[in-house]
Amino acid sequence: MGPEQDDDDVEIILPGPGIAITKTLVDPPGGVAVVSDTITFTIRIDNVGQTAITSLSVTDTYDSNYLTLTSYSVTPDDQTAGIITWTNALTTAGFLPLAPGGAFTITIDFHAHAPTTPGVTINYATVEGIDEYHAARGA
Repeated sequence: MGPEQDDDDVEIILPGPGIAITKTLVDPPGGVAVVSDTITFTIRIDNVGQTAITSLSVTDTYDSNYLTLTSYSVTPDDQTAGIITWTNALTTAGFLPLAPGGAFTITIDFHAHAPTTPGVTINYATVEGIDEYHAARGA
């Protein structure tokens, strides 16, 4: 009788990356400002995946008809009327690489220079990144 052998297959996949973004109005807490008020937002980035995020681009878009950017906790790489972008500045600030479960927050202040009546102005943020295995992710 000869030697016995058994085999089985296994598929090896890369761990899943994931990024979450949360933008929060900090001030005014009720969401109603008057012309000349300071409006403060935070942008929180969370690594909700299983791999380190090695490259990120965070973009904040706002309506420059109503708001003027006045300050930020992390100096942006680029800013034009209505758009703020952070890329290399996130590495310089020590946020990258962002380990699984890690997070950081950027605070931005605006000056309200015109009324939105009737209606509101919408300010939103997006994030795109690449993990240590070069898989792209966004939120």
